[in-house]
Amino acid sequence: MSIAELIADGSRALGLPDDAGRVEQSLLFLELLSRWNRVTNLTSITEQSDMVGLHLLDSWAITSYLKGETILDLGSGAGLPGIPLAMINPDKNFVLLDANGKKTRFMTQAVITLKLDNVRVVQSRAQDYRGEYDHVVCRAFGSLSRIAATVTHLLKKDGTVLAMKGAKSEACKSDKLRIIGMREISVPYVRQGRRLIELGRRDRGD
Repeated sequence: MSIAELIADGSRALGLPDDAGRVEQSLLFLELLSRWNRVTNLTSITEQSDMVGLHLLDSWAITSYLKGETILDLGSGAGLPGIPLAMINPDKNFVLLDANGKKTRFMTQAVITLKLDNVRVVQSRAQDYRGEYDHVVCRAFGSLSRIAATVTHLLKKDGTVLAMKGAKSEACKSDKLRIIGMREISVPYVRQGRRLIELGRRDRGD
């Protein structure tokens, strides 16, 4: 199958409606990512066919868990999962946070190229950044305990961290956040087990 067909078929498998515009936008993102990746270390995945599952669809697989309107993508790197999520959630506002200048420059260019009006790119360490969000999403940022120690000040009282992890079980050693949900995620074209772990404040209302 072509890259466009992989994107369209994978989208349908996730229950997303057919959208030719989204496919075109996704192709543009993957081409931009591939081009920048040749000179800047953005991702270890080099084939666009592999990027469809491991980057695009993996990001889209958590969209149904975004109940709030403001989302911070922690350590966004190549804009993942923030940019793909912003493509299919134009009614939500995203901040892509990363301390690496090369990566934030890529993300800024991608946001401009893809015309994503609902995305803002910020170069900063999470510890130095201020704001309160409905959700903090992250991939490959580190252990749950490290995530909890890093982002608690960025969550609204009833906000959640959505940590995208592998299949291996993991504890959250934190006196501020606790695990409030754990779900197996099925991603088309991705053989490895995927798990979404939801963290919330210990003093939240529920």
